[in-house]
This record gives sequence, structure tokens and C-alpha cells, in this order.
Amino acid sequence: MNTVTKIATIAATLLALTACLAENVTTTPAPAQPEQLVQGSTVHSLKPQPEQLDIAGESEWCQRFTWSNPTTTYVAAASITADIGVHHSIVFAVNPDNPGTPTDERFVCKQTDIVLDFGVEDPLLPIFASSTQIDSERLKFPDGAAVAIPPGYDILVNTHYLNTSGEPATIRSEFQLETIDPSRVTTELRTMTFAYLDLSIPPNARTEVTGECPIPPDLELYDLLSHQHATAAGFWLEVFDDDGNSQRIYQNQGEYSEGVLEVFPEPIDLSPWTGLRFNCAFDNPWDETLVWGIGRNEMCMFYGHIASRANYKHVAGSIILQGQPCYSYVIAENGRLGPPRPATGARLP
Repeated sequence: MNTVTKIATIAATLLALTACLAENVTTTPAPAQPEQLVQGSTVHSLKPQPEQLDIAGESEWCQRFTWSNPTTTYVAAASITADIGVHHSIVFAVNPDNPGTPTDERFVCKQTDIVLDFGVEDPLLPIFASSTQIDSERLKFPDGAAVAIPPGYDILVNTHYLNTSGEPATIRSEFQLETIDPSRVTTELRTMTFAYLDLSIPPNARTEVTGECPIPPDLELYDLLSHQHATAAGFWLEVFDDDGNSQRIYQNQGEYSEGVLEVFPEPIDLSPWTGLRFNCAFDNPWDETLVWGIGRNEMCMFYGHIASRANYKHVAGSIILQGQPCYSYVIAENGRLGPPRPATGARLP
């Protein structure tokens, strides 16, 4: 697999969770004594165009919203409220010069539409992702922690719809971003994404896949969200070191239509560990083999927010072929790709 193909495959890892009509974002100061909102924050409301689907209908859309921030803004919390039928969603900050994100209409997302070039220009930066088939979910970072939106960037909402209601449905959704004054920010958060891409789930059987990926030595993990589909039977994540020690830090039973987002009470220090090991279990009731994809097919991945002394822009890894080492990499502040830990076999592109 050549360098371009490898990087394109890794880029697809992020788009695997995602699925643009331009308009101004509605902005409202948070109440002085909010029940849930971050106190003193400004609330920005994003309402994608409603989607109409027949029974079991499925679609995937992007919608871009003009943000118009002359300076860096900081997101301290994000949330979604939606009708059942939002299979998953991701909110990105997007460079307005990105050629794949038109501002005049909603469009069907494809991997080739959005330029996921993690170079110096940072065309696409993840902010928030939601659980599968959730009707409401909120991610609030600890006090002082926030995700930065660079000056001049817009917001891109990517939504994958799947109507599971048993009748035709109009599916509405609303996202809220709560931003705070820069003076309150002490920790700038970035993201990490890991996936097992080479799925082959036999019919009428239970299958488990496990991936191991190296990580940089100075990460703190703030939250985690796993992603599977309807045949999910469980997910777990553990950290390990070079001496064979390990510790499980996240687990769920593959809840479909329930939230699997977990915000840790305190950030988990990953500096004693050299890698991540994750496992996805599936119970396939159908008479066909399932592979990586949407529709009836499956996925195995997780997403989280991190902080690092090296200020990495992104940390990611993918099992591209079963039995092969994880293709793991970091995006450094200068935009260059590099291995997070060469001693454990991480490969340069």
C-alpha cells in the first residue's frame, strides 16, 4: 500500500463517523444561572435541514454553517437533541477554503468531497461526535479545557440518518456549541481516532476483533466514544506497556440506541503506557458476511479528546489489514506526519 493510499485510508477513519447549506449561526448568551450550560458561555445553535426518510431509509448529508469568528474561539461543551433516526453525527471546524464544502447548498458527503489534508492549513478539525441513534447527548469538558476553532473557520455538521422507527419519519436535529472567553482556557484539547477497518463478520455467528496501536508518551484522555452498529455485542479499551501490564479504562455492551459517550471524572494519564488495545464484538443474525460500511454493515472505532505537552493536532491509528500491525501516526504542531512511538513498530507513511 503506497503512502497516498495509506493516508487516504486513515483519513477515511474520521469520515467513517460522518456522513452543507450556509447560514449564520444563532448565538445566545447563556443564562446567569444555567441549569446545565457552562456558566458565562455563549451558546451557538446549529439546526441542519430536516431529513425525510421512508421506513428503514438511510442517507448521509453535510451542511455548513457560517461561523465568522475573527479570533480563535473555544468550545467548552457541545450537545445534540434529535429525533430518533440520527445514526451518528460529527461537528467539525472547517477551513472556508476547503474545496469540498460548498456554502450554497446541502450536499451528500463522500470521502472525496471533503479534503482531509492534515497539513498546516488544518482544513477539517473534529469538535464533537454523538452516539448511535441517540435523541440527546451532551459533552462538557472539565473547567478550563476546551477545543479551539481557528480564526475564520466555519462549522460543518455531518449527519448519517437511518430511520429505525417503523414508519416514514421527518428527522430533526439541533446542535449547541458553548464557547467561553479565552482567558478561562487552561488546556487546549485535540482529538484521537482509532479504527479496525478490515472487518469480515461471518453470518449467523459471534465475532470479535482486537487491535493494538502505539501511542505517544504524554497524552491525557478526557472522554471516549465507541462506534458500532446494530449487531454490536460489546466494546472495550485497555492500555498496556512494554512489560506486559495492562488496565481496562472503558467498556460497554454495544448499546444500540443508548449513549456510549463517557466523560472521565478526571483525565486519564496515559504517560505510563505505550499502547492502546481495543476489542469489538458482534452478533451477526443475518445470512451474509458483514464488512466495514454503512447500512447493514458494521464499524469498529472510537474517538476521544486528548491533551498533550507536545500539542499534537491529532493522534490516530487503523488496523488496515487483519494480522498486520496498526498503522499509527500523529499530527505534530508543524503539520508533519510522524510515528508516535517508533520502538513499538509505528510506521511512517
